[in-house]
Amino acid sequence: MKSKVLGSIAELSAEEIHEIASLTQDCSNVELAPMLALRVQSLLGDIHSDIRVVRTQRDGRLAGVGLVNFGGSVTPGCVIAVAPRYRLQGVGSEILQCVRNGVTGGKIRMWNHGDCNSGFGFAQARGMKILQQMHLMEFTNSPSTCSAHLDLRADCIIRMVDSSNLPTNWSQIIDATYLSPTVATELVARPWWPKSKVLVAELDSGFCIGLLVLRDVVYRGLKSIENHLLAVHPTARGLGIGRDLITALLVFAREASCGYSISYVDRRNTAAVQAHLNAGLLTVSSDSVFDYSW
Repeated sequence: MKSKVLGSIAELSAEEIHEIASLTQDCSNVELAPMLALRVQSLLGDIHSDIRVVRTQRDGRLAGVGLVNFGGSVTPGCVIAVAPRYRLQGVGSEILQCVRNGVTGGKIRMWNHGDCNSGFGFAQARGMKILQQMHLMEFTNSPSTCSAHLDLRADCIIRMVDSSNLPTNWSQIIDATYLSPTVATELVARPWWPKSKVLVAELDSGFCIGLLVLRDVVYRGLKSIENHLLAVHPTARGLGIGRDLITALLVFAREASCGYSISYVDRRNTAAVQAHLNAGLLTVSSDSVFDYSW
């Protein structure tokens, strides 16, 4: 039995990266959860983020892996994969303990990609509570896909701004959209926030009625763009503003030569899910996020 404590992915050799990718692909095949392998592949390729890895061996072989993203959120996100042949041998628990030892805040968010039954069992046994259930939706930006066309209302404009040049009422729009009143505050605390771009929908009067926060990501091994957050003013819902913002995202991603446009959408937010579908995105995975504190 041998575990390596949290270390940077930059320290991994090409052979170690291949071993991790192969292990997570095996897990994806068993669980019928392709997004697990794709997500790990994206994390391994994202050398610019603060991502740490734990590797556990049995009999000289890689038995399990844990990846923790310290740079994507206020609370680190973690995904754990255990090779099918080494399950029920305490490998997952060993990895989780290494993660706990390396996270000083005493809290992480555990991702169960593809809503795997084994992931639910692992979380339930440790008292983890479901925080969110999400759809991952994507649009492929390639010559073979239909070009996005933006057809706005006559009294509305959409423009791109930096995170430092937002409309004065932006935080009220975001916090009015979600159950938590601190979403805007948490967003500003994220490490990538200063470099983010924001699509803003405004009326001719200059009043902001919606916004969409973008961040650069590596997805399926390609430079891509993620819709991190979509918010529409309560008085403007049902008018197609969300669809227009998402379409503007697709136009921006195409012009920026991004391979994919992706969004994580709360499954309960049927309006947001439909807005993404209307804009041409497809659901590729359904994932659950657990809140784990110690």
